[in-house]
Amino acid sequence: MSGDKSEQFDVYVRAQAARTLPDMKTNQSNDIDKHRVPTVSRVTADTLVELVYDRDKRATALVVSRFDGLWNIEQEVKIDTGEVLVPYAASNNLIVNECVLLPSRPVEYGSKDELVADIRSYLHRYVDLSPLFEHIAAYYVLLTWVHDAFNELPYLRLRGEYGTGKTRGLLTIGSLCYKPFFASGASTTSPIFHTLNAFGGTLVLDEADLPFSDARVELVKILNNGTVKGMPVLRTLQNRYKEFNPYAFKVFGPKIIATRAPFQDRALESRFLTEETGSRPLRPDIPIHFPNCHKDEALELRNRLLHFRLEAFASATDAVIRHGGAVAQYCCSEDIIEMPDQNRFHGSKTSTPTETYYSTLLHELTHWSGAPHRLDRQFGDRFGGKEHAFEELIAELGAAFLCSSLGITNEPRPDHAAYVAHWLEILDHDHRAVFTAASKAQEAVRYLAQLAALKLGPLSAFA
Repeated sequence: MSGDKSEQFDVYVRAQAARTLPDMKTNQSNDIDKHRVPTVSRVTADTLVELVYDRDKRATALVVSRFDGLWNIEQEVKIDTGEVLVPYAASNNLIVNECVLLPSRPVEYGSKDELVADIRSYLHRYVDLSPLFEHIAAYYVLLTWVHDAFNELPYLRLRGEYGTGKTRGLLTIGSLCYKPFFASGASTTSPIFHTLNAFGGTLVLDEADLPFSDARVELVKILNNGTVKGMPVLRTLQNRYKEFNPYAFKVFGPKIIATRAPFQDRALESRFLTEETGSRPLRPDIPIHFPNCHKDEALELRNRLLHFRLEAFASATDAVIRHGGAVAQYCCSEDIIEMPDQNRFHGSKTSTPTETYYSTLLHELTHWSGAPHRLDRQFGDRFGGKEHAFEELIAELGAAFLCSSLGITNEPRPDHAAYVAHWLEILDHDHRAVFTAASKAQEAVRYLAQLAALKLGPLSAFA
């Protein structure tokens, strides 16, 4: 009898387990899904994340860059909030139908002057603008890629009658801007609000002055509020309980619009840098139709502009780095970091040439953080004249921490350990010094991260 009960109990337990385990897996999956956040752009203290789209592979991914300038392409990024950032799906209608244009990957942009010249050359090929506005438009394109570092922005406008090239101008300039979203004043406004709120980027708006329409009233709200950070548009939405609940839509960002006439509101009218179209004959070298290659040319420039954005984020510490020297060092008297050219660094058994370069740079950057007008690291008489050894220990630990947190290497490198051991020997194996140095190194890492966040804090506007 007891054996039968035991068998029955065993069957019961297995049956319960069969029911429970799938539930547990589902719950675990749900917990993971709750933390997975479809992401277009995100900025943390030391990391910039941007969505990219490969139209040939029909695949999206995230470009991840840290403030040291390194970047890589990933499918998910875990950040310190516990969230796992994932790219928007490649099947998203806005992406597939090219309502929003994205870069496909970062490409070396050269110098800023070269980039601006190439932008201007592209604009000149495909749209007839006055020389001054062409120059302004080229720099405005550049501005859109770092616009979130500013608190106020102007807008670009093409104004003229139909058939004067306004739409061509919007398509040409807009295709180079940061996450351009193409819309029309004839569209319903709800998708415009939601897309701006979710994607941020640059609104490229045709027919922005449709007369006597409810849509025009809503679009004017976007234009009035979107020039200054921290001025969302409040709209009433209905939640799942059918309660009306106001929602603040973020509309700040660059905008390029086309209108036929001025706005009656003089304050709104003052927000625009305007090109009057149709005032002269069309240049004969402007193609009537876009050639097939223009999309590839625009994508190449967006890829270079993405690298420009990453580099702008990377330079957030304001450290002056002078390349071309014979040795790597932080020069206190000039407050600059001197580095040999990157191609002079060689790999070893424990590191690649790139890892060696950035590890050395981060070592010097840790020294830079200790200057009197920054963290002002001073040690008194504790180390009996061996303060230099202690500062070197801090710098090497700081470099090791930064290499790990920035993804340069996932494990402690033997050469870091050997360098630390060398300076400990000079400090007479005072192992307590390691704890003090580690604390100072962590302070330097936090300082550098906070400095990047402070310098580029506005970049989190669309986080």
